[in-house]
Amino acid sequence: MFDKDVPGFVKYTAWRRTLPGGKTEYKSVTTAPDVTPQEFMDMYLDDGFRRNWDGMVIHHEVLEHGNFAERQQVVRWIRRFPFAFLSDREYSIARRLFRGADGSLTACTKSVVHPREYKNSSLVRMDVYWSHWRSVAVDCPWGSGKPATQTTLLHHEQFKIPERLARFAVTHGMWGFVRKLSSTVPQYAEARRRRCHPLKEDADAYGAGFAPNPPHRHGAAAGGAADDGTCSAAAAADSPGGGRADAYRPRGGGLRTKAALLLIGGVALAAGAGRVGGGRRGRRAALGATAFAEADPAECVE
Repeated sequence: MFDKDVPGFVKYTAWRRTLPGGKTEYKSVTTAPDVTPQEFMDMYLDDGFRRNWDGMVIHHEVLEHGNFAERQQVVRWIRRFPFAFLSDREYSIARRLFRGADGSLTACTKSVVHPREYKNSSLVRMDVYWSHWRSVAVDCPWGSGKPATQTTLLHHEQFKIPERLARFAVTHGMWGFVRKLSSTVPQYAEARRRRCHPLKEDADAYGAGFAPNPPHRHGAAAGGAADDGTCSAAAAADSPGGGRADAYRPRGGGLRTKAALLLIGGVALAAGAGRVGGGRRGRRAALGATAFAEADPAECVE
């Protein structure tokens, strides 16, 4: 579904497949130059830094810390998608890092139910989510002689919107997302190399400095992760309101507004399809218009 090679910057290929039940799973292979698997993995797991390349995460906190050596954490995200008809999505994600004998690093992340979750009617909880990736060192595909890292990702989440609309959004946002990610890799690697060797473990990686803490209900902790010491300083500085979960503010607009935007979006995309003609872009725009037209506004906000 996507294949891009920008020498010295990134090589990226993506596929998708339909799962039983009609939902979609995505696979991608990304090759990043002049970065080690340790650096790439630490960047991917660093929620405090993530907003430099993933602007959709508008709030994050750590609900539970486990073994730091295995990056065991349960984290909470709130994501805001660039479509006004989509309510903000809430994720509770458990994650863990595995080290292979061949030097590879594999991270497994999955949605979970956690006792410290909030109950917020303005958010749509993402009940089905998994994202797993494996990073290995490879020769630079552009012959630079420097190390490169190849990361294979499997990803699935159910947005609770019509699947054709979800596919359309993923397809059209994919390259911008990868381009932003790739542009921030050198920045992260440079900062990390000032602390430790590229092939060594970073003692100050995201989540460092906190002992494992048992899960407990929010009522037992005043105000969320930043108050009881389960959120790193980097996360607190990078989160709205200093990392406090109650700093979140929902996006305005009721169902009627969202339904109107849905209709407008469908009309605009249909018009775009007419302008670009019958080529590949025209077919994509027509598909987007069809997806918008078929979407049920109630499904998009619940």
